[in-house]
Amino acid sequence: MTYFDAYREYIIHHPEVVEYKPTSKKFDEDALKEVITKLPSDVTPPTQDDIDAMKNFLLASRTLHAIYCDDLYDHIKQILPSFNLPGKEICAYFIGILNRNIHVILNKYNRNLKTSQSQYSTLSDLSEFRLEPDDSNLSALPMRSVMETSTDFTGVILNYLRYYIDKTFDHQEADPNQFAGRVQYVMELANIGYLFKCLYDSALYEGGRIIRLDKKGKALFVYDDEEKQRLIKAGDLLFGNRKMAFYSKLNSLNKPSFFSSYYRTYRIKSCIVENGYIKLSFGQGRNPEMDKVIKEWDVAIQAYYPFLDLKKKLPKLNNVPLEEILIAYGALQYIVYYVVEKGRFENGLYKSEDFDVIPSKIRKRDLVDYIVKLVNVKKGTILQCVNLFEASWQKANNIWANPLYPIDDYELLPFFPIMFTSPYYVMDQILLEGGVPVDTRGKVCEKDM
Repeated sequence: MTYFDAYREYIIHHPEVVEYKPTSKKFDEDALKEVITKLPSDVTPPTQDDIDAMKNFLLASRTLHAIYCDDLYDHIKQILPSFNLPGKEICAYFIGILNRNIHVILNKYNRNLKTSQSQYSTLSDLSEFRLEPDDSNLSALPMRSVMETSTDFTGVILNYLRYYIDKTFDHQEADPNQFAGRVQYVMELANIGYLFKCLYDSALYEGGRIIRLDKKGKALFVYDDEEKQRLIKAGDLLFGNRKMAFYSKLNSLNKPSFFSSYYRTYRIKSCIVENGYIKLSFGQGRNPEMDKVIKEWDVAIQAYYPFLDLKKKLPKLNNVPLEEILIAYGALQYIVYYVVEKGRFENGLYKSEDFDVIPSKIRKRDLVDYIVKLVNVKKGTILQCVNLFEASWQKANNIWANPLYPIDDYELLPFFPIMFTSPYYVMDQILLEGGVPVDTRGKVCEKDM
């Protein structure tokens, strides 16, 4: 282990020290410098490369702190009064932008299908769809990477806005014609900050080094072990190939879903959006889109979690079986997928009124009732599922683990993290929150192997 490796390891193993975190207002560069005085006495002496790596790491930390705390957070604080709205309502506009983006992308994807000879049929295919940039000198961008970045920096904004959730802003001179522009500008600032944070995280957690960083924020970045990065990419490819193999196998066998006993004979018939609120109506019959969502769960379980007992009772969730929480979450995904695909909200955004047709929220009681119509699970269990995935305004949240943001009697509903969070991540979150430790699951896996 090199000196710089030991330096990183110390920071990683002290996550509770906020002074080490550049995205915190309490960040202290001197505290980072003092880490060298706390390293083990038998650590390898620093080479010039180690010294340069630490200097660049400190510079990157200082730059990230400036981007977040001086640029992004301060700009949001300055611009909030011009929204002329309560903080809780401002949050909905950022969710609306995120939801409109995935809707626009899905429309492009569907148009691509009509002109292509390829037959895509899974949500995984959609996640691999590549977007052509406006600049012809740039290569096509994978949809998943674009939307993951957008989702992450939306989470950053919501975490900051939690400090103002109950505050009402009043600025009489605000120009309503600049409303959408202000929302989009904050999103762009968050995007820049988040991209730099990814660079910083790679330097800290993934064996990367920033070997040059100029005053304009341009960085030259390398990995200590390039072979490891190639193996990670190869692993990702094999991971996806195995899932697709099981998808083909399940199609050929035409076996019923693990969750087929929970299906009700209802489908979503229509969706309307009023002031950002989603309202659904239902009709009799099965919907192939629900089957598509549930088949993704079947494939995920067959490919990598065949040892998992879906009837496992979760002690911290009133002994509800795991499969009931999963099918309820699958119904939530179907609702979101339907709204994204069938909705019409690709309109231009200029004033706050333009956001009224963009779905961003749903009454909590409506959401529970809609899921009750779709799956044969008790209403109390469905409510537990919804509560399980709710964020808390009392702390910083992970938008992927808790994508439902409760406000008054409704939930803010960011579509992308609900549709595309890894099913394994969702299952692990349910097991952990349900009182089943990861090591317990690991022992079952080892026994199965």
